[in-house]
Amino acid sequence: MKKILLLAGLAVVLLWVTNPDMEDFRPFVREVARTEIAAAAGGGTLGRVLGGAGSELVADQIDRVTERRSYLVGSTYAVDVDGDAAAEWEFLGVATTFVTLQRPGERPEDS
Repeated sequence: MKKILLLAGLAVVLLWVTNPDMEDFRPFVREVARTEIAAAAGGGTLGRVLGGAGSELVADQIDRVTERRSYLVGSTYAVDVDGDAAAEWEFLGVATTFVTLQRPGERPEDS
């Protein structure tokens, strides 16, 4: 029983130490924005150029449009680009890894 409690305690400490912050989130958002912008531009060279430039702009402004909630062992990130009070994107960050929970136009129950 002591070993299980010790392992559980170590797991919680490991998750707490690796809980991503906004500095970890910024490069992830840059890559998501690059991919989304390039796809919206139709791919190809133009898509790559627009994706690269646009992703830098998005990453530079991400602190202003993101609400981070830390739960010690993980964090959620609600990104609201147009300020309409409904998050357009939602992400979960655990152990320096990010997972998309919601995309624009998607309600959580639609996923």
